[in-house]
Amino acid sequence: EETDYYNGLPINWIEVEYIFEPSDHFYEDLVGYADYVFVGKVLENRGEIYENDHTVVGEGGEEFNYYQTMTKYSVQVEINIKGKLVENIEIMKDGGLDKSGEYYSIMICDILPELGEKYIIFGNVREDGSLYVGGMRSMIPYTEEALKEIEEAAANQTVFNRQHHVSIYDVEYDQ
Repeated sequence: EETDYYNGLPINWIEVEYIFEPSDHFYEDLVGYADYVFVGKVLENRGEIYENDHTVVGEGGEEFNYYQTMTKYSVQVEINIKGKLVENIEIMKDGGLDKSGEYYSIMICDILPELGEKYIIFGNVREDGSLYVGGMRSMIPYTEEALKEIEEAAANQTVFNRQHHVSIYDVEYDQ
């Protein structure tokens, strides 16, 4: 079995079930579900946080400690596609270096960003107003062609019956 690596360490690919499956209108779904869509340059990795720590019992009765690994990144917003964010923000990206320091956890069909690179980013607002980025193709490497495709999808985005929230990084956020 082939092992994938990130920054010299093995990747533990996390299997997840997504709200919608890839389709001919996948980008319309992705934009429609997101609270914010923007082009951003990843400036800094600000470290991992570990949430939802709990024990899971396997089929054979063995116990596993489970938690969600996320990485904080500072990002410079260059183009707002959906919503309007201030220029300098922080995102909570699903995935990152495990507590053990021995491997990276990354969702299937997702990536961890490279510092200094630009991405089209799909963000959802957490209860505390921070921006969560995770899931299938939650960050797409920036190209002019990809931007055009996402801007077209934004003009025809799928409407989801869900509450959209305002981020603490929104230009109109008022504490």
